[in-house]
Amino acid sequence: MTDMTLPNRTTVLIVGAGPSGLAAALSLIHHGFKDFVVVDAVEQGENTSRALVIHAATLEALDTIGCGDDIVAKGTKVRKINTGN
Repeated sequence: MTDMTLPNRTTVLIVGAGPSGLAAALSLIHHGFKDFVVVDAVEQGENTSRALVIHAATLEALDTIGCGDDIVAKGTKVRKINTGN
């Protein structure tokens, strides 16, 4: 377990370092906001992607800071996903 200390206070707390949480952090940085903390239940080094897709709303938010198209270009486009259910 990594022993990390959290600040006594912050203006914004982002819970979860998945695509939405990281998109929120990127947007805050892009707009010059630095008083935020990202927390995640998964320890550092054990945080491989848990996402199968990035939702359209997340991509739209990333487009507002100019990186949505780059993410789409690097992704794998599929027409159908079978999760085994």
